[in-house]
Parts: sequence; structure tokens; C-alpha cells
Amino acid sequence: MRHIDGKKVAERRLGAGLTYRGLAAASGVSAGYLAKLEQSNATRSPSAEVIAKIAKGLRLDVEDITFPCLCPCCSNALAEAS
Repeated sequence: MRHIDGKKVAERRLGAGLTYRGLAAASGVSAGYLAKLEQSNATRSPSAEVIAKIAKGLRLDVEDITFPCLCPCCSNALAEAS
């Protein structure tokens, strides 16, 4: 499982010269929700589908705007899947 890194999303959005509305149009995720994700700096955990939409809107891989979850539940699931 991966979580979004709001700071990375903001950096990549600004680096691409996109406004919230521009990224919203490119990703299909509302500008208000994008702003909350960036400002919360990963205290929110959107679905994998939303993360994929944002990454696609930024023309990036999901890994470029996320970090692996290290909580015990996710870590155990990763170990079991290996």
C-alpha cells in the first residue's frame, strides 16, 4: 500500500506549471480535493484510483508522488505477499 505525499504533488504540479484547476482538468480530481491533499501533506489517504488519476494528470508514475506505508498492518500484508 502507498500513501500520497502532498508536498511531492505540490512540487510536481508547480513544476509542470499547473494550477489546481489545471491539474483537476487533467486528472478528473476536483481542485478543492487536490488542494486539501497538498496542504495536509499526506495526512489523508485517497484511494489507489485517485492516486493513479493524479499521477496520470501529472504524467508521472504513482511512485513519484507516493511513499510506502510502514504501518504494522500494511507491513505485515507486504511480508505475507512476498
